[in-house]
Amino acid sequence: MPRHRRTPVVRARCIIEREDGRLLVQWDPKKEAYVFPGGRVEYSESIPLCLVREMKEEAGIIVEPDKLLYIVEVLETDQPFHEILFYFTCNYKGNPRSRSKFVQLEWRRPEEFIEKLWPRSLAEVLAKQGKHAKPYYLVIVNGRITFIKSL
Repeated sequence: MPRHRRTPVVRARCIIEREDGRLLVQWDPKKEAYVFPGGRVEYSESIPLCLVREMKEEAGIIVEPDKLLYIVEVLETDQPFHEILFYFTCNYKGNPRSRSKFVQLEWRRPEEFIEKLWPRSLAEVLAKQGKHAKPYYLVIVNGRITFIKSL
């Protein structure tokens, strides 16, 4: 297996809520699911700076990471897949808009996308917590939560 496949991918994700309770989500055609917007952390880039860069590139907005809400580690044992995702609530300035045909941003109420949120196990945690979300670290192996700890 190539070395790069043995190294986890680190991603940063923004959870942005509008005044009307809608959240900014992105449709991922590869996963056929919604994800929170953000992207891959580059070498020598901090996670908060990754969020600022990615949201400017993808949505044309300025974000300020606020609260770390989730750390989610996703592994698939039958394929070379290992991601570590950091989810921050973010304040924003500007009007988010898709800046690429590959990034489809939408404002949606949680009940409109929760059934198609990736990773699915995170959706289960979000659905239980609602607006009173507490920070958690989750490990998801083959689609199942194998470890969950409050931060």
